[in-house]
Amino acid sequence: MKFDTYMPKLIFLLGLSLVSCEPHKHDAKELSENEKNENEETQQPTNRIDIPLIVRNNLGISFAKVERRIVENTVRIPGAFELQPLARKEYRMIIPGDIEFLVQQYEAVEKGTPLFRIRSLKNIELRQDIKQAKAAQSQLETRLSTAKKRQTELAKANIKRAELNVQIANLEAEILTAKAKVEASIQAYRKIAEIQTGSKDLDLSNEDDWIQITSKREGIVESLALTDGAYASEGDLILSLIDPTMIRFRATGMQSDALQWRNGQAAKISPPQSDQSNINDSIPSKLQMELIANPTNRTIDLIAIPLKPDAENQKENEWPSQKSYNWARPGVTGFLEVTTNSTDSIVLAIPVSAIVKDGLNHVFFKR
Repeated sequence: MKFDTYMPKLIFLLGLSLVSCEPHKHDAKELSENEKNENEETQQPTNRIDIPLIVRNNLGISFAKVERRIVENTVRIPGAFELQPLARKEYRMIIPGDIEFLVQQYEAVEKGTPLFRIRSLKNIELRQDIKQAKAAQSQLETRLSTAKKRQTELAKANIKRAELNVQIANLEAEILTAKAKVEASIQAYRKIAEIQTGSKDLDLSNEDDWIQITSKREGIVESLALTDGAYASEGDLILSLIDPTMIRFRATGMQSDALQWRNGQAAKISPPQSDQSNINDSIPSKLQMELIANPTNRTIDLIAIPLKPDAENQKENEWPSQKSYNWARPGVTGFLEVTTNSTDSIVLAIPVSAIVKDGLNHVFFKR
């Protein structure tokens, strides 16, 4: 058998075998990919729907994070903060005079900070009375000293003068009267100055006609009732000072819910909802019911007074609003939460913004 005769036949058979093998290889590859896809489909959870980003944007879908907190059944009532009656301190004129302010409006002051000065003719007259009384006393004491010296000289000469003895006795009585007048003048000036300044330590040697009024407590200057340098009459309002920490929260509830409330009950004041607010940033407070309800509207006012922090955890005289509750100030709205039932520990809570109502059912989607 010749090799040249069978070579073309062998090449043809070899080519057929190669062509027939490639389709089998391609089919095996497609089979493996299909099996992989089927396995992936079977592994995907059946209770989830993948929502692409473009669909979320078109439908306006947003997500809210689950919060860890104590879940409570509460009665939530809207209200607003207000100042307590003793939060405002007014400074009025005791005697008429000129005013010179030493602080600006909305300025924070400490106890003992100078607020304004008063220059009054009444104060000037009282100081003049003190000077005149002291001068009269000094003259009488000088005359008494001269008379006693004359009495001593006459006694050495064995000369007795009854008129001189009587004069000395009269001078001594007049000096006692002068001393009483001086003391009365000082007390009158001290009394008026003490009412104005609130201090009993007055420097009578100071020749300044101005009397400086200092703050009796810390706070913020709310308003200046007069212009600088104005003349104020007796009883006129000069300046008002408020303590921003002395606030309370007033809400109006329905009388039908009154059985759930009681005086001294623990409550919380929640901040107004915003992007930066935290639902856990609530102010612990004590509930106080108004004495008289409204029979027409069938409502009753609920007053929540914020609790002071523990002395161990806070600095002396420090209130939460000076630290983390700076949003709590008069006029700011919020919610009063009175707890009726609660969980024993912290649990996962779904925000209300993530819940949709479908009839009587509440629906939420979890991602």
